Amino acid sequence: LSATSTLYEDCGIDKSTAISLAKELAKESLQYIDSNKNYNHFIEGPIKRGDIETIQKNIQSLCNENVRSIYSALGRFAVTLSDHTEAIKQQLIKSM
Repeated sequence: LSATSTLYEDCGIDKSTAISLAKELAKESLQYIDSNKNYNHFIEGPIKRGDIETIQKNIQSLCNENVRSIYSALGRFAVTLSDHTEAIKQQLIKSM
């Protein structure tokens, strides 16, 4: 929670709101994990669609280099869990 709230704060969100957002994100994530046993279901958005253009736009729009690095690292890991072919996985990973 600390890392998440710090990232929110780095993007200009006040500490109290950042902590609330981090708690809510953690709670929703754990509820989703508990209700779904297939980890491929956790992959959503542009990674699931293989949408390299949107992934790159998302990275460029992030508020600082630390946030971009974390987003990219988590994205690369998420790609490994996806149902994409190895060739598409490599393209997605390269885009991050």
